Amino acid sequence: MSSKSPELLPLNKILVSIDGSENASRAAKAAISIAKQFESELLILNVVAEMVPPIFSPIGVNVPAIDYSNYLERAENDAKKLVNDAVAGAKNESVNARGIVLRTVTSVAETILDEASKENVNLLVVGTRGLGGFKKLLLGSVSNAVVAHAHCTVLIVR
Repeated sequence: MSSKSPELLPLNKILVSIDGSENASRAAKAAISIAKQFESELLILNVVAEMVPPIFSPIGVNVPAIDYSNYLERAENDAKKLVNDAVAGAKNESVNARGIVLRTVTSVAETILDEASKENVNLLVVGTRGLGGFKKLLLGSVSNAVVAHAHCTVLIVR
């Protein structure tokens, strides 16, 4: 193990990323179970991706700005409810849990990885696929990127 990588045991801190999908729900249940068994702190994270569409317009054409604030407000409120419900479920199992909702305009995976690194977690738990498309794929793009670039051990829950 590299010196930058935290040791797996003891499992002091676990981060699970959830998005409302069935796989993320199973990942949260697994993370809660592991956190309970090892008496670990559990961080429950949801990342809201801000939509920043590219605008292609010839010079001189007036294109009206699109206001995504209502979408973002609703997405963030939904994320907070999702996270708060998961935290409550963890606390019902006597797990020390806290929720985190973040926004990103870049990459959901990068935001998850940055938070895991910042929090110095020992274990990152994600579902195989989230709410994105291409359900045939074994691993979704977010979980694939997390596995490829995480500083710590990653548990993928199917």
